[in-house]
Amino acid sequence: MIDRIHPVLLIALGGLLGALARYYISGLLKDTGYLPYGTLSVNTLGSLLLAFLFTLHSFNVIESNWVILLGTGFLGSFTTMSTFVVETMNLGNTSYNLAIWNFVLTLFLVFLGGFFGRSMALYYVRGLI
Repeated sequence: MIDRIHPVLLIALGGLLGALARYYISGLLKDTGYLPYGTLSVNTLGSLLLAFLFTLHSFNVIESNWVILLGTGFLGSFTTMSTFVVETMNLGNTSYNLAIWNFVLTLFLVFLGGFFGRSMALYYVRGLI
């Protein structure tokens, strides 16, 4: 069924749902004044899920249209580099230490999320073989 839907519509649907999910999660994780936990959370989770998705796709476990819907559409609008940059710059206006901590913590966690996402997909694929 998904293979009959035009890729632009898949991106639009995924983007709509990803943006709404980011809005909801960021609302749940209100900033405490120290770090922007909402942005940190969606970027970390998004990295994990994107690595999981692309690893499954590289082993032909899922079709390209699922990558378009979930990767480009949903996760493309769910994660946010621009908000991360603006929030980090805003932290720098009040505390260089918090800005540096947010920068380092975000980079560490998104790569860790990507590593775990890839590892989970490899574990899943090895169970199928």
